[in-house]
Amino acid sequence: MNIVLVNVGSKFGPVKAESAWPPLGIVYLGTILKNKFHEVTLFDHGFEQITLKKLGDSILNKNPDIVGLSTLTSSGIVAAKLSEYLKDRNPDIKIVWGGIHATFNDKRILEKYPFVDYIVRKEGEQTFPELVDTIEKERNLKDVTGISFRANGEIFSTPDRPLIRDLDVLPFPDRDLLEFKYTSEINGILFSKHFTSILSSRGCPFSCRFCCCSSFLDRLWRARSPENVVEELELLESEGYKQVLFADDNLTLNEKRMIKICRMIKKRKINIEWFCEGRTDQSSFEMLKWMKKAGCRVIYFGVESASDKVLKYYNKNLTFSHTMSTVKKARKVGLEIIGTYVIGAPMESEKEMRKTILSPHKLKIDFPQFNIFAATPGTPIWRELSDKGYIKDDDWEKQILVPDVHPDCIPKEKILNMIKDGYKQFINRASFIGEQVLKTITSSFRMRVLLMNIHNENMRNVSKFYEEIYE
Repeated sequence: MNIVLVNVGSKFGPVKAESAWPPLGIVYLGTILKNKFHEVTLFDHGFEQITLKKLGDSILNKNPDIVGLSTLTSSGIVAAKLSEYLKDRNPDIKIVWGGIHATFNDKRILEKYPFVDYIVRKEGEQTFPELVDTIEKERNLKDVTGISFRANGEIFSTPDRPLIRDLDVLPFPDRDLLEFKYTSEINGILFSKHFTSILSSRGCPFSCRFCCCSSFLDRLWRARSPENVVEELELLESEGYKQVLFADDNLTLNEKRMIKICRMIKKRKINIEWFCEGRTDQSSFEMLKWMKKAGCRVIYFGVESASDKVLKYYNKNLTFSHTMSTVKKARKVGLEIIGTYVIGAPMESEKEMRKTILSPHKLKIDFPQFNIFAATPGTPIWRELSDKGYIKDDDWEKQILVPDVHPDCIPKEKILNMIKDGYKQFINRASFIGEQVLKTITSSFRMRVLLMNIHNENMRNVSKFYEEIYE
């Protein structure tokens, strides 16, 4: 069959995303479908957010039998407009939605949007190809596990498909299916023009209040074997990639596995820089040391809050002392550290917020990223707000900022001003400026990045980022 897969962006353009990760979800699907001899085309609308007409007509020009849309809550309404546009012009096209937004809102989507035919819930690598085969051969849809669909005016949901336990059975994503060349950027700074992402594990055994990962993948963590991961890294190096992002939610969960991956990278002399995320209670000095040796340059730590009371509310299962200890170890081995924060819990006082916003100074991280506490369908906080009547049933297509709806929160505008002031205070410290200059002139990695940004006249993007802080 002729199949088009679309990573749907948050708005219609024309606008090009300043920084975007390759959409591995549809690349995995496209690779599997291609291996089954289907004709496959991928559109990354998240990277290039073109107009509805341009995107819709580009898809229609491929004469697809099936169009699959990967959706988040932020892109759900855009996906609906695109689906309606396609169906109006070719009613024979089968429209399939998948992803987090579709999984948690399958019945709502099918009830509201008659031009959406099928929902693929949770992982799609086995479900979607089986659905394609069932459509092509006109078999019984009820035999396909993990889908929701409409028939005879009723909505049916088949049982959930078991998650893929052995991730090594999946083929390596064929990145040649993507039209664009992706770059690596942080805060406007260009880090690499030969960049892609890789996924070495899936799932999360934790249940943070603001995250839907545990619900989406049943709190089950599954990992590819170190051999399988390193084999893909070797392939990426041979294809010219210089830098990768590990998109895992829990890359460092198994220390023994992580160290083995690093040892194999060194043994096989794979020369690729990489970034990743890590929990501060999963990062021993030995593991961090091996990560640095194996090419890790930047690690994101979910600090979230400097208040143990707030961390307990978020259900993080760690303390701020964990973070202080781990950041110190990461600094000692020479990793660049970005701390991510969530501010605006209902029981969080202004004093606790200020303590959190000032904590990057104490931690001596390289840069903080502050986010306001948000809720989307699938997150524990969404269910709580819904149960208490703070959000309505028809809010399911929105991302809700908790301070906008919870009466016990400090007002959002006040939080935004505190965050903006926090960024200014962090950047304007003489100690911070001096340390960053010293780290740059003594780091070959930083010097390369600096020269690349100057050479490519990318400093405008850096200036734009800081202008937004100071405006």
